[in-house]
Amino acid sequence: MVIFALSVLLVMVGLSMLLSPSILGFVQANAAGGCVNYEFSANIINVSCKVNLSEIYKAVNNKNVLEKDPHRVWILNATIKVNPRATLIINQTDTSWLKITNKNNTEPNFISVSGALKIDGIKITSWDPSSKNVIRQNVNGSIPRPYIIFHKGSQSANITNSEIAFLGYASKSGGTNGFLYYHGGNGSSILNNTFHDMWDGFYSDSVGFITIKNNRYYNNLRYGIDPHSGSHDLTIIRNLVYNNSKIGIICSQDCYNIQFSNNTVHDNGLAGLMFSIDTNNSIAKNNYAYHEKIGISIYQSSNDKVYDNLVKSTNRGIYVAGRSSGNHIYNNTITNGAVGLYLHLDNNSRNNIYENNNLKNITHSNKRIAFVENTFTYAAYRNSSFYNFYNFYKKYIPITENPSTVSTITTGLNLLKNRPIPHGPFPYYAHPGQPPSIPYIEYFRVLLQHVKTKDPLVTNITDVDVHEGKIFRTNGSNAYDILFLFHNEYVTQSEYNNLRQFLSNGSIIVFTEANALYAEVNYNKTNDTITLVRGHEWRFDGSASRSIGERWLDENKEWTGSNFLDIPSTSNITYKNNPFNYVHGEEQYVTNPHAKILLDYRASFSLDKYPNVTVATYQMNYGKGKIINLGIWGHELIKNAAFLNYFDNVIMPIALSSTDKIKR
Repeated sequence: MVIFALSVLLVMVGLSMLLSPSILGFVQANAAGGCVNYEFSANIINVSCKVNLSEIYKAVNNKNVLEKDPHRVWILNATIKVNPRATLIINQTDTSWLKITNKNNTEPNFISVSGALKIDGIKITSWDPSSKNVIRQNVNGSIPRPYIIFHKGSQSANITNSEIAFLGYASKSGGTNGFLYYHGGNGSSILNNTFHDMWDGFYSDSVGFITIKNNRYYNNLRYGIDPHSGSHDLTIIRNLVYNNSKIGIICSQDCYNIQFSNNTVHDNGLAGLMFSIDTNNSIAKNNYAYHEKIGISIYQSSNDKVYDNLVKSTNRGIYVAGRSSGNHIYNNTITNGAVGLYLHLDNNSRNNIYENNNLKNITHSNKRIAFVENTFTYAAYRNSSFYNFYNFYKKYIPITENPSTVSTITTGLNLLKNRPIPHGPFPYYAHPGQPPSIPYIEYFRVLLQHVKTKDPLVTNITDVDVHEGKIFRTNGSNAYDILFLFHNEYVTQSEYNNLRQFLSNGSIIVFTEANALYAEVNYNKTNDTITLVRGHEWRFDGSASRSIGERWLDENKEWTGSNFLDIPSTSNITYKNNPFNYVHGEEQYVTNPHAKILLDYRASFSLDKYPNVTVATYQMNYGKGKIINLGIWGHELIKNAAFLNYFDNVIMPIALSSTDKIKR
């Protein structure tokens, strides 16, 4: 009886042990050599050896904890703790994307490393199974999101060729920055990765000898790269850091021996690069900072060197403040900023050395300029397009005073619809049948070169960009201060409306060619083509018929201030005031009495259609913005020194100044 009772007891104890979550985890761990232990009650996977996700998956054997699809995409519904002397490997062998979920609404899962972590060639993000999307953050960082943290004693963590995004939040207890080296991970390397939409792209505390090289950091909610609190001997080199809400690259609070080298930073919220609060004996060299409020800042820091940097289009190029002393700032080039070198003496910054810094054009405010490539017009002028249609029917259907009396056309319509838009470098073009002799592209290049002497950061955009509203920010404000338009003869209604709104919002448009905004086309995004709608004496709505010449005749008069002087280039027009020896080609004539005439060419010709017209270069305010219109075929004057001098010394100063009604 005693033996039987003992046997029953042993069976019951054994069964109880098998049903125990902790023992169950232990049994599962045996499948991976006894080094993976899943704690059911805490929802934690403990790793005590060198493993990858597939080996963890086999050991845990629970799809509710770790799930994989056929495309090597994992969903992690637990926390992974990599214990001392253990290594977790996440690479392309078995992984393309690791998605980490939250434990609940207030507690995220995360990866905690006290051993080693190797990540290569994969993607890691947060994940919300209910929305089947990443977890996006608010500006306060209050939404809990998964993160990765390296603890004290952890070995080097090598992160290469990967994308890490949508991690981290602002926890009151700290340590949830997104990608954090916390007293551990000395000697790590972070190479060739992309970090975006994190709370912090990189954050460290009391860590040294880390190399951060050839990475891209953007759209992070606080900082791109932020070594902090005693971080030292970090090499931060050749990274691209932009659009982070606060500072691109910063080291703050008792940092030392930090090197910022050959990085490009732009469009960050507060500053590009910064040594802050006792960051000492550090170097910022050969960096390129542009479109920043402050290019490079030294604040409450001493004995640092800032040299051989290029800073463009910033409000303050290099800023020193807050009892900073003994810093050496030399051989930097600072251009196109409101202030080049700013020393805040009120904060007792002293004994700083400035020498051999090259400051150019720092009195101008930063202007965001775009040249609009007239790709819609090029598509219309290409062979097998609109002008082949125009020229063919010109012989048979004369222009009448009453276009409605002319029969519709039903043949050759393929020349008016779905005409492909060219790609690649902006090309020049000519009327069909002519050699490519009209030097539009050369004109574009010459003016671009001249504008860049005033502001080197000029963006090239296309008609498609304007059509899609990319001249505006997401909040509706203008993304540029100045647009230069060329032979933008054919535009969509959306492009036309956007240009008008851009002007009304308070920016400047420079029309460098006559005959802009003349005819309407539709743009087909799917096949990247245009189709004629109306203008240039034709309309197309499935069949073609004669129509108006200038599509927006009255509207152009109202806000651009002029209309196209529709006279053949073979007609005899003379100009009594002609400092550029200009020969009639295509011109505008001023039709708005509010236009301010800058140069009246005093056109003279005999044509009843246009009595007493004024062909002129002019400017006109509209809304909060300003129009500058050359009024002539500018591309004919690209080799004319007097014209280019006029452009540099009259047109550009007006364009770079604030409009009369703009509120800055």
